[in-house]
Amino acid sequence: MDEEIGNLENIQGINLNNEQSEILETVMSLDGKYSLPVYLYYYEGYSTGEIAKMTDTKPSTVQTRLAKARQLLKMELE
Repeated sequence: MDEEIGNLENIQGINLNNEQSEILETVMSLDGKYSLPVYLYYYEGYSTGEIAKMTDTKPSTVQTRLAKARQLLKMELE
């Protein structure tokens, strides 16, 4: 598990504390249709429109997936 966290801390050179590592690990454990938009939006800074183009979906779909992912993360992290 520590090895896994060590790998997550080095994504794009991001230096994470323990809480941030736990959050990122939880994000990456979500189904891909939720984890990818969350990662691109919150960690890489892409807009919903940009993510929609990258994933060949509508911006509203990206927004819906972000909202659902936030609900799932809240339940997982409580």
